[in-house]
Amino acid sequence: YYTPLLKTLKQSTPDACLIAGDLTNFGTAEEFVDINQSLEAICPEIYFVHGNCDPPEVVSAMRKQPGYMHNRVQALADYCLVGFGNVPPTPFDTFNEHTEEKIQSDLTKIFNTNAQPAPVILLTHAPALHANDEPKAGLHAGSLAIKNTIEQFRPLLLLHGHIHEAGGVSVYDYEARKSIQSLPAYELDKPVTFISQPNQGLIVNLAAAKTGLAYELTLEPSQITIEKIVLK
Repeated sequence: YYTPLLKTLKQSTPDACLIAGDLTNFGTAEEFVDINQSLEAICPEIYFVHGNCDPPEVVSAMRKQPGYMHNRVQALADYCLVGFGNVPPTPFDTFNEHTEEKIQSDLTKIFNTNAQPAPVILLTHAPALHANDEPKAGLHAGSLAIKNTIEQFRPLLLLHGHIHEAGGVSVYDYEARKSIQSLPAYELDKPVTFISQPNQGLIVNLAAAKTGLAYELTLEPSQITIEKIVLK
């Protein structure tokens, strides 16, 4: 879906393009470089993390790019972008898998050692546990460490990938410690606006790009509008 994604970027001219990992499907460094160059030629402000389908040679190539955000914090317009690509263990023994304890330690260190003077956009590969994380009904594959992190540091947005079958959007209540509203991708037939609330954040599963979907987000001081884009 990279060709229709490039077409969409040309048409919409976004301020920034954020990708939640798996830029390759167990591919090569050369493949990543080609993809990254094509994206940068259209949208210079591109930011990404690795995923569990990105082999070590791909991650090494990613580290050379200014848009690589794993374990990094960067200002992005009026927001603070925080990135993290590692995932908890999967049944498939893929790349970049770490224990929940290690993920929790790393994320806590990122937030505690970097000031976040603006609303945070957290870009991860793995989802938070119990939010857009079901590859099939009743099976939750999200990260407890990421769940703990968003409840403690309360980002405005969590953008993630990893679970291709659970595309969609959730409103997460940090006081209740759970999603209080969820819209699967198939229900997002028109733009939806979410009014910002002090104790809530918005979680968007970007992994649906592998099934031909992308999302356009418009961020304003008091609201976020999200629109599903079918890549074709």
